Amino acid sequence: MKQSIITRRLESLIIDIFLLGLIEIFIVILLMINISENFLYIYGLATSIGYSLFFCKDIINGQSIGKRILKLQVVDEKGFPVSLLNIILRNIIALLQPIDALYIINNNGKRLGDIICKTKVISISTDKINYKSNPVEIIICFIIVPVMTVSFFYAIWTIANSI
Repeated sequence: MKQSIITRRLESLIIDIFLLGLIEIFIVILLMINISENFLYIYGLATSIGYSLFFCKDIINGQSIGKRILKLQVVDEKGFPVSLLNIILRNIIALLQPIDALYIINNNGKRLGDIICKTKVISISTDKINYKSNPVEIIICFIIVPVMTVSFFYAIWTIANSI
């Protein structure tokens, strides 16, 4: 069972990264049509939007698209909904993939993000979702997080161009 949940989590991550990559390519193409002057600026903007989507990927009912397809759900250690902050934090920690991979193998299928945020990923049946997300949190996640991420990458880009 342990290997099964690890395998399914990896499969859901692959699905999510593939879909986020397609979205990022679409954004780059769309921006290149409208703003064709600076490719690095366009790519930076698309990348920051991609990261924002990655950070928020589990916000809807504790499921990303990959988790929904594979019938997985993020919950806290007691099986209750995970807060917006913990969803974003555990996904930011996922950027440390090599360290995360070691943790998931050695800690009963729990990533470093799960350990720090006190969450777990569970298998669910098709008709049972443990909770429904707060619509306000979804709006916050998909508006405020991208604005913050784009602002952060824009600041780095501006500083790098001024040197």
